[in-house]
Amino acid sequence: QIIYSVSIPNTVVRIGYSAFNGAYLSSLIIPDSVEIIEEYAFYSNYRLLSVTLGSGLNSIGEGAFWGDNIIEIINKSNLNITNGSKDFGGIANNALFIHSDSNSKIDAIDDYLFTTYNGNNYLLGYKGKECDLVLPDYYKGQNYKIYKNAFSYDDTITSVVLSDGVTGICSRAFSYCGNLLSVTLDKNLVDFQDCFYGISVLEVVNNSSLSLAELEKKYEGEDVSGLIGYR
Repeated sequence: QIIYSVSIPNTVVRIGYSAFNGAYLSSLIIPDSVEIIEEYAFYSNYRLLSVTLGSGLNSIGEGAFWGDNIIEIINKSNLNITNGSKDFGGIANNALFIHSDSNSKIDAIDDYLFTTYNGNNYLLGYKGKECDLVLPDYYKGQNYKIYKNAFSYDDTITSVVLSDGVTGICSRAFSYCGNLLSVTLDKNLVDFQDCFYGISVLEVVNNSSLSLAELEKKYEGEDVSGLIGYR
């Protein structure tokens, strides 16, 4: 059974070893009662983007957040967590925002998660249960890019249709999506990185101005004839 959300009671003191390993959590609130998060407790939660750490937390075990793509940490604990650090279970390895303000910097719009960073709008991920995705037209009336690792390792997705508002796809955005068979690129796409890494079967319906040669270059010279079906 896929776990998409969890509510941790405020009576819990310790979150055990590998407790939520491989779940599909998109956000997580650790209550103030929790003092210890053990090793690998939230390992490989590829959709996990935002974590709130309660005031009572004093220990995070090795690998507790490895394999996650956490963008935001709301830190109410006394732990000295810094952007890019591999300490504290790797929670901040990919973090853009670390703050104590309860107001999240991630917006949820119809199960799609967005943020603005350094003047650019990014689609960070998806928290819904649909398998065939049609991405939102715009974010707050503006174009956006799909952020790195946004959908990586998500084997529930079978097809994705990009909207006019998508101007770029960042590195490994759809990497290792094992059941992703079809992607439709729209006309305003101009920036296409190595976003389909690790996918063995893929059809690209190309409505963008990018040529097949340009798409193949994103694989750094690799023979993509067996990776991409193109029309």
